[in-house]
Amino acid sequence: INSGSLAQQTGGVLKTFHNFDPYVDEEELTHAIKDSVKKVTGYQGQLKIRCSSGLQVNKYYGGFQTSGEAADPVLPVLNNDTSIACDFVYDGKLETKYDGHFQIALLYTASDGQRKVRVINSIVSVTERVGDVFAFADQDTVLGLILRESISRLPTTNLVALKSYLNVQVADINTRYRKLVSSHGSLPGQLVFPHGLKTLAMFILSAEKTRALKEKTVNPDLRIESLYRLKTYPLDRLSLYLY
Repeated sequence: INSGSLAQQTGGVLKTFHNFDPYVDEEELTHAIKDSVKKVTGYQGQLKIRCSSGLQVNKYYGGFQTSGEAADPVLPVLNNDTSIACDFVYDGKLETKYDGHFQIALLYTASDGQRKVRVINSIVSVTERVGDVFAFADQDTVLGLILRESISRLPTTNLVALKSYLNVQVADINTRYRKLVSSHGSLPGQLVFPHGLKTLAMFILSAEKTRALKEKTVNPDLRIESLYRLKTYPLDRLSLYLY
């Protein structure tokens, strides 16, 4: 638990070899050490996100340090597997005749001591049609954000309440889709899911079956490692882990 907290705050990697057996785990341990040494690594990272008028950053999720929920993340160590999620809230009106703009800037020190900036610019369309929002929803992104936001409620929320919260979110997404988008084309009592989010419920169920969220007794080290994976894995590895 102490090591997990350190890794979470500094951008480190947490790996547990429970009941280590050299005949079984030696190859995986060797690979983990080599991977950690060979990765392209940066230090003293600072992340800043800017967005169009009408939106503002609500909260960041991942392994980093901040001075508050909406404060810019500081990453003592980062590499190509570093993954940070962010959600936004409306603080004004977005005009459909204009695009929405996002700019993410990451300032960091490379391993050779040079100070560098990585900038990502993104433009998205603004629509008043809720059907477009569901049509272009990215399931991996939705899954990662839901899990990280939910897990951030620990330890003030117990596991029973947390799993109920996850279920309510999935039900709410599908209920709103049925009510606002597909109400005219579905039969009473028929299950209707957004096309891009068809398997979201199954992935959430998989998350509830991980060691991180199991209600029964689980080895504390394995629970912490599983929680770390759900909170910090890049989206492709998160989906594979749950699959």
